[in-house]
Amino acid sequence: MIKDIFRRKGRSAMTIIAIIASVALLLSMMSIAGGIRQNAVRHIEEGNVDVLISPHGDHAIYDAHEMVRNISEWNGVNGVSPNLYMFGTLMPVANISGQIVPVGCIGILPRLSWDMMGDSDREKYDGWFSDTEDFFDDPHYANGAYSGPYTGEIVLGDTMMDALNLSTGDTIKIAGAIGEPEREFRIVGRYETGFTGGGMIGDMKIYMGMMRLSELQDLAAYRDLRISDRADSMSVSLDPMADTKEFVKELKDAYPDYADGIKTKEDMIVDAQEYSAVSTAFYQAIGSVALVISLLFVASVMIMSVYERTNEIGMMRAIGISRRTIFMGTFAEGLLLVTIGAILGLIPGYFGSVAFGNYMASSVGINESFTAFTPEMIENALIEVIVLGTLFTIYPSWKAARMNILDALRHTG
Repeated sequence: MIKDIFRRKGRSAMTIIAIIASVALLLSMMSIAGGIRQNAVRHIEEGNVDVLISPHGDHAIYDAHEMVRNISEWNGVNGVSPNLYMFGTLMPVANISGQIVPVGCIGILPRLSWDMMGDSDREKYDGWFSDTEDFFDDPHYANGAYSGPYTGEIVLGDTMMDALNLSTGDTIKIAGAIGEPEREFRIVGRYETGFTGGGMIGDMKIYMGMMRLSELQDLAAYRDLRISDRADSMSVSLDPMADTKEFVKELKDAYPDYADGIKTKEDMIVDAQEYSAVSTAFYQAIGSVALVISLLFVASVMIMSVYERTNEIGMMRAIGISRRTIFMGTFAEGLLLVTIGAILGLIPGYFGSVAFGNYMASSVGINESFTAFTPEMIENALIEVIVLGTLFTIYPSWKAARMNILDALRHTG
């Protein structure tokens, strides 16, 4: 029966090709899911953020500048950095030579934000973040009155600058909240967009920019006393010798309103793994469905083969060959087809994952690797293929072994 694989070369080849394609897709999906998880965790591990304050729901951090100054003076604190994110319905829009484009803006204090970055992230940014010696370089926020000078400086992602043919030194106009006037900003640098790269909303491309915290607050009209000096999160870097648990306790005591949104680096890694588990399950499901379809094809081919060899199986049973031998022979035939396809599928699986990862990165302007083709992933994929292949070959093998001798001998095909 194993020789039958080579007697029916065309059918066997089509079966193996179907398995190769499904295994390649499964590996590609698993690689992409692993790449997303790996990148999310790596950015957290490499960064200098030891504690993140991120209030839940629609809540925000208020009096952000004062909170930065206060926490910065605590023992064991190396740095504090606030962040304000303007996306969705509040996203500012840029007017570039009459072309209106949405710009997802992040408000930061440049030097403090630089201190939070890991070495790999710093390579993506230019000197605007680290040139200043003033750690609280945000002149527009003068005495909390938003009355200081406006720097009008903005750093744009490379996706936006390349797509719209912008250069450092160019000026663009940005409008924020309804009723607020357009403000002119000078491009003082560019950065690799990474996971903040331009995605899509409908038919509209989204781009990214960074500016000083108070200037983004001004664009958003966050000057009202109820929402004065707003930030969406606060990152804290601690001295290596500091007791993180003790710091978190003190932080919750000092700022009880934000207690539920305080997370350590370990908490952030767990969250990243949990979030990526959703994408992992999704991509794994896509690959597994393709694999099941191809194995159903294998089972159908084997049943067809058993039917065509009914007379032959009857003769084998008539001369004394046991049911067990027939079962094992048919089973070995199916498992051999699955194993050959699985092994040959490793090569297109690797190149498929690289190609698919590059496509995902380029389609949304992300300069990150989306592939994690690891030995562990290959092992898991092969185990899944072999286990499912075993299950799908049992029924045709059982069908062949349980065939009635007289009926089989009378069969004319």
